[in-house]
Parts: sequence; C-alpha cells; structure tokens
Amino acid sequence: MGRAADKKLRRRREAARTQRRANRNEQATAADAADTAAATLAALKTARPADRKAAEATAAEWLGTVAAHRETALAAAGFIHSYSRMTDGVRRTDGHELFPRLAARHREFLALVTTTPQPLCEHLNASPQPVAVACVMCPTAGITCLDCLRDHGSTAHEPADEYRCDQCGQPDMRGLHTVRPDPVTGVPVQRTGDDHSRLYPGAVLLSGFGICTRCKTAAGKARARGTVAPQRKGTT
Repeated sequence: MGRAADKKLRRRREAARTQRRANRNEQATAADAADTAAATLAALKTARPADRKAAEATAAEWLGTVAAHRETALAAAGFIHSYSRMTDGVRRTDGHELFPRLAARHREFLALVTTTPQPLCEHLNASPQPVAVACVMCPTAGITCLDCLRDHGSTAHEPADEYRCDQCGQPDMRGLHTVRPDPVTGVPVQRTGDDHSRLYPGAVLLSGFGICTRCKTAAGKARARGTVAPQRKGTT
C-alpha cells in the first residue's frame, strides 16, 4: 500500500472516530433531556395543586413563545443539535469527578443566573424567544437571543479570557474544547420599564466554558485508570 493510500485510510478512520464520538454526544444530549423531563413529571405528581397549576401555566407560556417564533425554535433546536455533536466528548456533568474547578465555576454562574434578575438584549426585551444564551465571560451582560450571540463572537472578549481553560485557568491560544451548554429554566429577568422581575418563559443556555487539551487528556487518563468514580447518567 502506497503513502497516498495510507493517508486516505487514516483520514477515513479518523472520520469514522469523529462520527462515532458525535453520535455518542448527540445520544447523551437526548438522554439528559429525557431524564430531566421524567424527573420533572415525577416531581409534579407529588407536588401541591398550586405548584402543578404554576408549572402548567409556565409550560403554556413556553409553548406560546415557540408558536410565536417557529423559525427561532427551529434554529434553537438546530443550534443545540449541532453543539452537542461538536463538543468532542466534553460534558458539563463530567466536571464533578474530572473537572472540579469547571464544576465549581459552573455552579457559581448557575447560582448567579438563577437568583439575580438578568437584563435582556433588545430582541428579547421586545418579545421572548424559546432559547436564549448567557455567557460566563460576560456575567453582567444578561441574556441574549441567538442572533445577538452570533454578533457577540470573540470580539467581545479579550484573547486571554476567550482562550482560558476553566479547569487549570491558563490560556491556550491553540483553542479549547467547548463544553456543552446544558439548558436551564426558571431564570429571572428584568425587562426594560418593568418594575418586577419575572421568570423567562424559555430555556437559557449557559455558554462560554472551555477545557484545554492538556486538562482533557489528563482527565481521560484518570478515567481510564479508574481513579475516578464513573459518571452516573442524569447527575448535575
């Protein structure tokens, strides 16, 4: 077999590995969503009638935002689908055993977003959309729609922050492995001109976390050695 054929074979094998990894990431995303839905339904069965009515009202409002923004809902679904396939196996929920500093930073940011009313971008101020994004590198910027996220890009961050690993804290200018932004619900928001904060009727993605190759490799070796407990599906 010649060199050209060897290179072609290696490319095919690498493409096959990448596809298998993408399939696992997508399946994990679907499994997490199903586990979350099942846990929510189980909790509602034993909840007080007032809590069940409140959950039904919130669900109706979410469905209303999806119906009013069908194109955005499709774009959001496509965004999550693509993101789950490109995260190279790095999951936020790995952090408890493998990435403790990442997990701590995620908990801190989650607590901020779910307890402090967040300002909205101009599009979300005008009308809610099914999915919004909160950037961990811009904790005071509030939440934005997907269009504003595309405009946000890397220009809003200093390179040292854009390429900083959330585990070791060191910048890696070669690029980071993206951590999948699991959706969060029940985020309080403050619309312009509104005296009271209200829960956002949609999901909010906590985005902007990253892991450098060195930390990802070290975590993989630790998992292979069995020095960490295997992750249980559905943990947070």
